[in-house]
Amino acid sequence: MSVSAAIAAWDRRLLAREIDTIADTLVVDISTKMAFDLIDAKRDAPVVAGHLRRVLGAVWDRALDTEHVPDGTPDWWRQILRGNLPSMGKTINGRHVGAGKRVLSEPELKIVLPFLPETQPMNA
Repeated sequence: MSVSAAIAAWDRRLLAREIDTIADTLVVDISTKMAFDLIDAKRDAPVVAGHLRRVLGAVWDRALDTEHVPDGTPDWWRQILRGNLPSMGKTINGRHVGAGKRVLSEPELKIVLPFLPETQPMNA
């Protein structure tokens, strides 16, 4: 099985398992609240929630492109909880240790610093 086939199979299983609350709803009747509630219910699993949101957005795009969804039907999936599904960090020995942070070592700084003159300042 190719990598793309494996990903597609995983996406199909994800959709079959996770969209039960909206499965019988007509596409044009899906509201922002319904989309939000579906993704927000997965907040305790942010990787799954983010992937589900992306997959539903891709499905929506495909449906619009193939005219299976009426023009003008809003795509809530791209808008809801964007950037608001933070990872809980890695788990070590059953405990969440949060996102790891570190400082660059001296050899790493020697590699990175020569590139700084080429970077642009960020606008605040």
